Amino acid sequence: MKLGLFVIFLSCALAQSQSDQLTAKGVQELRAGKIEEARRLLESALQADARNLNALHTLATMNFTQKKFEDARALYDRILEIDPASKEAHYGMGAIAGATAERARLDARAKSNMRPTDQGPISNVAVRKEFQEAWSEVVEDGIKNLFTALEKDPNYTPALSYLAQLIRVRADYARSPEEFLAEIRKANEYGSRNNRPSGAVTANGSSPVSVKIPEERLVKRVDPIYPSLARQYRVEGVVRFNATIDKDGKVKNLTLISGHPLFVPPATDAVKQWEFQPAATEMTGIIEVPFRLQ
Repeated sequence: MKLGLFVIFLSCALAQSQSDQLTAKGVQELRAGKIEEARRLLESALQADARNLNALHTLATMNFTQKKFEDARALYDRILEIDPASKEAHYGMGAIAGATAERARLDARAKSNMRPTDQGPISNVAVRKEFQEAWSEVVEDGIKNLFTALEKDPNYTPALSYLAQLIRVRADYARSPEEFLAEIRKANEYGSRNNRPSGAVTANGSSPVSVKIPEERLVKRVDPIYPSLARQYRVEGVVRFNATIDKDGKVKNLTLISGHPLFVPPATDAVKQWEFQPAATEMTGIIEVPFRLQ
């Protein structure tokens, strides 16, 4: 009996060891930009040990980045079965809800002949109702997951960003302009927490209108670090902020207008270190931070 238990234990230990080795190789291939080989190794790691959390998290992130949202969701479900308290998995579920619902929101606005910056809610009542019926459950589930992630880490910036996005989505199927604006204020509250980035919407529900801050006034520029995952997947983009520059030329406030979630944190860290020529008054305008592969 004892010998049989020992054999079972040894077999499990060997499988875990093999799985960890395959995961490590998969991560190396991912860093080298060999996406399909990385995927093959990580899937093999899960065949050896279906509970390998490192392999599950890495594959889920890969699928999310490649917009394979259903595959990513299935992996996050598996993670939560193993580790119900996983902050990253709850965030991942919320991020998937945010990414898919936002796309649907823009489509619903287009059907109603609305621009992305027009004040909501969605003007066509039939389209609004259809949008709500199709997406309200997804939105509420995403918000619930993001709140769970924030319970684990109240300053988890990516979760705050997607939470604000999902509340803006919910605002577009509000029953009245007043309810829409109340949701927008709530979204901006989460977006501005701890002066962390989030999407900005003005009091009337439109995107802020501003001019670009002249780069010739910039006297110190710190370039952002290109995220390794974005480089591996050949992702490019531009992060746009509304910024306030004080009289001494220091960056006083930053509010995100747009940008890929991978680029927002390094762009924020870099721009906060920028310095401009001193002036008699504060200056407010748009700062753009491009991320381009050489």
